[in-house]
Amino acid sequence: MDKQQLITQIKQKRSFLCVGLDTDIKKIPTH
Repeated sequence: MDKQQLITQIKQKRSFLCVGLDTDIKKIPTH
């Protein structure tokens, strides 16, 4: 799974809990 697929999954699930530690932190809004 590449980053684009991860981003798609995040948008579909509207959840950041499924994101792995290898994802670019700067692209994820802080909560």
